[in-house]
Amino acid sequence: MLITSKVEKLQFSKTLLKEDIRAFRGPSEWTIIKWDGTPLPDSFDWRDYGGVTAIKSQDNKCNGCWAFAAAAVVESLYKIHRQQTISISEQELIDCDKTNGGCNNGSTRRALLRGKYHGYSYFSQYPTDPRPYSACPYSGQIKVNRLYVVNPDANSIAYTIMRYGPVALHVTIPKPYKYYKRGILTSSYECEFHPANHAVEAVGFGEENGVKYWILKNSWGDWWGEGGYFRMIRGGNACHLESFPTTAGIG
Repeated sequence: MLITSKVEKLQFSKTLLKEDIRAFRGPSEWTIIKWDGTPLPDSFDWRDYGGVTAIKSQDNKCNGCWAFAAAAVVESLYKIHRQQTISISEQELIDCDKTNGGCNNGSTRRALLRGKYHGYSYFSQYPTDPRPYSACPYSGQIKVNRLYVVNPDANSIAYTIMRYGPVALHVTIPKPYKYYKRGILTSSYECEFHPANHAVEAVGFGEENGVKYWILKNSWGDWWGEGGYFRMIRGGNACHLESFPTTAGIG
C-alpha cells in the first residue's frame, strides 16, 4: 500500500530482492540502546546538519546493499563526530568480508563488526572499477570502536538517530516498491510472506498530514525515489523495517 506516493517503472535486476539477513547474531559485546523517555520531536533529519554523505549506486547484479548501508552509517558517523567526509569502499567489503556472502547476501551487523576488528578501506584505495590487483588488505584504516543493537521499536530507533547518528535497517522491498518515485510507503501484503531482503540507512524521521515516517537513504542512485531517498511509515514495523536496527560508534 502507498500513502500519497507515486511509482515509476524502473529497471532493476531481480537479484536486488534476494538479499537476506541470515545469522543476524553477534557477540555479547554489542550494547543495547533503548529509548530513555526523552521527549522526541516531530521531525529530525541529519541531512539538515551535514551528517550524510552522497547517494551511491550499487551494481544491480550484486546483492551488496548490506555493504552500502553499513558504509553509509560509518560515513555519517565520521561527518557528525569528526567533521570528516570519507568514502568507504563497499567493493572491498563485498570482496573481502568473508563473514558475509558477497553479492549473494549479507548482514549490516556483520559488516559493522568488521569495522571494529578489521576496519574499512577508502574508496580511493579499493575502487569498484578498475578493481585493485592486490589482495584484500590486512587491515583497514577506517574503524569503529563501539557496536550497538537498537531495541526494535520506533521510539528507540528515533532516539538513537538523534543521539548517536544514523542507523542501519533491514527491510522487505516488494517488487512494486522498486518503482517508487515519491511519497510515504506503508506495509504490503507481500511483506507478510517474505523476509527482509534489502538494507538501508535511516537518517531521520518526520510527519506529514498526520502520518509518521522514516527518512531512508537508499543505494540505487540519486535518480531513484526522492533524490535517492525514500520514506516509509514509522511505527508498526512495516515490511520488517524496525526489526533489526544497528549502528556503531567512533572515539
